[in-house]
Amino acid sequence: MLEEEGFLTNYQEEAHLTKGELWRVHYWILKKGQILRMAQREEEVQLRKDDNSAVYDEVSEEMWNSHK
Repeated sequence: MLEEEGFLTNYQEEAHLTKGELWRVHYWILKKGQILRMAQREEEVQLRKDDNSAVYDEVSEEMWNSHK
């Protein structure tokens, strides 16, 4: 899932051992820049949501009670 979202990539290396065996090494590499960009975008979305919900803070208690 993380790979599909672009947060990490992987690759492998193969090495031959002295006994003739094949050794595979798998690497997982986090894409730190992409992760930070997505985190920043999520913060901006959350801030926009908070700004939009601020309108409810302006509604008086009396108005809330009248619509119960």
